Amino acid sequence: MKSVVAFILSGLACCVRRFTKTPKPTSVTIECCAAVVLLTLLSTGCDQAIHSQYGTRTGKHKTSVNGTAVFSEMFELAGYDVSSRNYISRRLGDFDVIVWTPDDFVPPSLAQRISIESWLSQGNRTLIYVGRDYDALSQYWSAAASDAPPDQQLELWRRRGYAKSSFATQRDSIPDQAMARWFIVRDRGQREKVRGLVAEDPSWTSGIDAEKLDIEVRAYLDIPKQKDLDLALKGPSTQDLTDYSVNFDNSFDELIFEDGQRQQTLPRFFNVLLASKAGTPLVTEIHDSSWGGSRILAVPNGSFLLNLPLVNHEHRKLAQRMIEECQGRRVGFLHTTPSDRDAHSTASGSLPGISALSSWPIGMIIVHAFLLGVLLCFAWFPILGRPSAGEQPSTTDFGKHIQAIGSLLSRISDREHAYRALAEYQKQRGVSHKATPDTSHDSKPQ
Repeated sequence: MKSVVAFILSGLACCVRRFTKTPKPTSVTIECCAAVVLLTLLSTGCDQAIHSQYGTRTGKHKTSVNGTAVFSEMFELAGYDVSSRNYISRRLGDFDVIVWTPDDFVPPSLAQRISIESWLSQGNRTLIYVGRDYDALSQYWSAAASDAPPDQQLELWRRRGYAKSSFATQRDSIPDQAMARWFIVRDRGQREKVRGLVAEDPSWTSGIDAEKLDIEVRAYLDIPKQKDLDLALKGPSTQDLTDYSVNFDNSFDELIFEDGQRQQTLPRFFNVLLASKAGTPLVTEIHDSSWGGSRILAVPNGSFLLNLPLVNHEHRKLAQRMIEECQGRRVGFLHTTPSDRDAHSTASGSLPGISALSSWPIGMIIVHAFLLGVLLCFAWFPILGRPSAGEQPSTTDFGKHIQAIGSLLSRISDREHAYRALAEYQKQRGVSHKATPDTSHDSKPQ
């Protein structure tokens, strides 16, 4: 029954998208979209596994509480063509906007930055970078426990505690301070609950009830200063800044010096579009002269952009404002993992084998096709066990006995004896008539 409800709600989402004709989603449309996803999430029930995979948009984890299906649906309602990518390659050139949700607590590597900046240098493009430091699973169990019957609350609170401890273990990989040119990541160890918003442009905060926000920040994406870069160049990150990574065009001789020099400088322009009342940047705009009008919108985490947080009406207003900052018509949702930090292997644009196996549903199709091929090879080609001796001649075939007797009679060349032998055989079988020899010809018995 629950799966049927989920199917109906998914169909309702498709209807909303199909029959919405406005170029930008109205508040009613956004409400319908978010309500559909919320009810789909709740329809899974507590007796089934809750998907919590981070940054997923399609496949079996589409309804993950940490997914991006709702945000991508809002882009589609705004008139954008939306698709997904699981690795950085030259195929990103098809997009005007990239929403990057890395499942990685460490800031972008040198190889990733060079590849993304090569894409930005095409001009008039927007990257929305969403930091990893957030997990909605504990929030889900808290909401479920508050509305559950008393006999189920203890189990739900136990699951919430497990989710929080599991996420705390994952957060151990966050560095206390890490320089990534676009921003500097600082883990201050204290969680800040955002209760107020500040913005130079009033459209960011217009109509938003700050008391209803549920945004939290622990790892901050601060604007880097020159002294931060100088310290990074003197520290262990110096080698990282001078390493070379292939860019989209594979122009080794032309870009090795240019990329190395650019990565040792800061972007030209930083602007905090939205901040908390305490001054914490929530949306930071980043420009560089080499990007040709492109820009980066850096968000510390997905606490107002992922599936479950977007159930909050105030969060949807902020997400809609983020969409209004974009331009073009093609949007790519980029989901990467720590294994993708070296963009060198995927810069050529060919589909890497490991990434293909880890993507849904291509991975399952490849695995099943491989197993089927192995079974066919075993069925058609190899000879298993000891070789057979072949077909043995039969010793009970009476026809062969007749042929042998006939061959012997032919070899003695005695015609009368042959007739007598035939007559004796017929007599023994009880034949009533006698064989009359035919003497009209002189041929030998065959």
